[in-house]
Amino acid sequence: MEMAFPLYGAALVLLLLLSWYYGCMAAARRRAIVILRQLELALAGEGHVTALEWTSDSCFRASLRLGSRLFRHAGVMVEMAPRQVPWKWWRYVHNGGEETLTFLADLDDAPGFELRVENQRWYGKPRRRQLLEERDWEMVACPRMVLSSRSEWSHEIASMVNALLATRHQEVARVRFANQSPHFSATFGLRSLPLLAEQRPSVVDCLRELARQASAHQS
Repeated sequence: MEMAFPLYGAALVLLLLLSWYYGCMAAARRRAIVILRQLELALAGEGHVTALEWTSDSCFRASLRLGSRLFRHAGVMVEMAPRQVPWKWWRYVHNGGEETLTFLADLDDAPGFELRVENQRWYGKPRRRQLLEERDWEMVACPRMVLSSRSEWSHEIASMVNALLATRHQEVARVRFANQSPHFSATFGLRSLPLLAEQRPSVVDCLRELARQASAHQS
């Protein structure tokens, strides 16, 4: 009888874990449908989703058919929090993980340069709210600045950075150009997708302008 309690306890824990896992799997599938609907709105009639493939329990890739001929083999990769496994989810949150949507595509001609740009936003304020209220703080907005790993920029890279600084879609977190497939990728925080669905010009216009900058330097 004493041996039965540990077995019952282990069986109960296993049942709870399985229930949690399959419940989160079903929720992830439902959420994927919502994400794809918001993505269709963000495309603003310039494309639509043609296929969906799950690459893991919390990540999927969707193929896109776009009206623009500038992009080939276009698609998006969506990475959600791994809620299906509790300890992976805890580690994901503990390490500051962020759910993302990445647009991937090839260009007609591969860029002749490698470029990776990270968009960072920093905020400074006292930890104690009382300290912020007691003192007459003057908040100053810092203008945009670029921290580069290169001491000198080529004309192509300078043009691309200027185009990124000029874009209206500041929700873009990372942009990458490469001479191997995929030639172009742009990453957005998944929580910004509803905002992208409402913004005009559309996010496709923004991506197309950036890709045109790269293509222009190949001609």
